[in-house]
Amino acid sequence: MKRAWTAVLLLTLSGSAAASGFTEAPPPPSGKALVYIYRAYSYQQGNQGAAIYLDDKQAVNLGTRGYTWLHLPEGLHTLEHRKNVYLADERTGAEIRFAAGRTYYFRVGVSLSSGIKDVRWVLSEEPAMKALEEISRCRYQKPKAAFRSDG
Repeated sequence: MKRAWTAVLLLTLSGSAAASGFTEAPPPPSGKALVYIYRAYSYQQGNQGAAIYLDDKQAVNLGTRGYTWLHLPEGLHTLEHRKNVYLADERTGAEIRFAAGRTYYFRVGVSLSSGIKDVRWVLSEEPAMKALEEISRCRYQKPKAAFRSDG
């Protein structure tokens, strides 16, 4: 009986790990770019969501080891992480020109610039090889309805 429970537990755990792992997004439609945004594990700020905004609209709030993808129209877009702390509004990101048919990978994380009390959020474009290795340990999070390809 003990072996049966062990087998059930192992199957359950392996099934949930597989279900939460990385799955490639469909290719972008004509005139659009494919953009992945992910958050690798980090102890710092791990209990807080990472609010990602695209053109002043919140696209997703990524948890630790979370990722999402978006199909964006070709052109100039503002991609940023925003954090409101007390009365301070911290923003990290940039205006980016996205090319149709291309895939982009952005990593959101934290940096300890001068010690543990100076934690800063960072949003950076990553090379495909590094991003795919890191994103493989992340789980998919649906973007907000306005950004979904299905809605």
